[in-house]
Amino acid sequence: YQLYVGNPYFSFNGGDVICTTTNGEVKKDGRAVMGRGNAKFVRDTFTGIDTLLGECLKKYGNRVVPLGRYTLNGKTLSIVTFPTKNAWRDKSDIDLIHQSACQIKQLADHYQFQKVYIPIPGCANGQLKWSQVQHVLDVLDERFIIYSLDAKDFEQ
Repeated sequence: YQLYVGNPYFSFNGGDVICTTTNGEVKKDGRAVMGRGNAKFVRDTFTGIDTLLGECLKKYGNRVVPLGRYTLNGKTLSIVTFPTKNAWRDKSDIDLIHQSACQIKQLADHYQFQKVYIPIPGCANGQLKWSQVQHVLDVLDERFIIYSLDAKDFEQ
């Protein structure tokens, strides 16, 4: 995998895949909890995606799932989940992050994704450090770009 500092939502190429880190909780109204970090950005940018994720969580459980193709700034991208937590209040789970990395790689192989952006998983709101997470991402190849808005996140 590669590291990238910046926001891929403003620099992606048409056809790219951008993951959103998620948890496994669904609210009483059926919408997934997407209240912080990049999940909140995705919820606020792509109308109804929290309802779609809530349906997927009920049907498939807390796993990597494609949430569809969307248009942003005139370009098309695909949004895919990357679970890091079971409950939104919890710290991120390193085993779940590894499982998500394996699942996104299988999905990328199956659908022949060329470029997949993943926000630095489990860090920031997940309360893990990059040094704790980076080794479980070794299953990912050069198609995968781990990104953060702050370069300091990769120094922890």
